[in-house]
Amino acid sequence: MKCLFDGQCKVDVNTRRFCPYCRLKQCFAAGMKKDLILGIILFIFNILCDIRACVSLALFSVAYFSQSALCDLLGTVL
Repeated sequence: MKCLFDGQCKVDVNTRRFCPYCRLKQCFAAGMKKDLILGIILFIFNILCDIRACVSLALFSVAYFSQSALCDLLGTVL
């Protein structure tokens, strides 16, 4: 990782995504420990788990509402 501006970037809420080097440098200066950084594999795994949970919820919702619509059409309760 390298800063394009000699490590002098302003890091705040609006600019924090522009330079990962200066953001990380500021985090370490504030006391963050290196062992708290997620590895890229763990990061991707967490994203995939979130996506899987969203898909499961969406499929459950579709199944639930499809069952409700069917009950409305038939006039019964399953």
